[in-house]
Amino acid sequence: DSDVYALDFSSEESKQNYVDICKSNSLYDTGIKVKGKHKILTLSTCTSDEEERFVVQAKLVYDKEIKDGQ
Repeated sequence: DSDVYALDFSSEESKQNYVDICKSNSLYDTGIKVKGKHKILTLSTCTSDEEERFVVQAKLVYDKEIKDGQ
């Protein structure tokens, strides 16, 4: 689904909707809480099937958040 490559959102609410869709399509529940205000890195891999890709997404975490356990 090409929506996973979205870059621009009209509002924080539309970005939160994107985040929710990505999490619902996830193969793994990491327990990481992601909000529309967070910065997200998206990596896309190739597979042996030309119609299929795996997407790995990460949330940017600042040092203070790590120290505070957020």
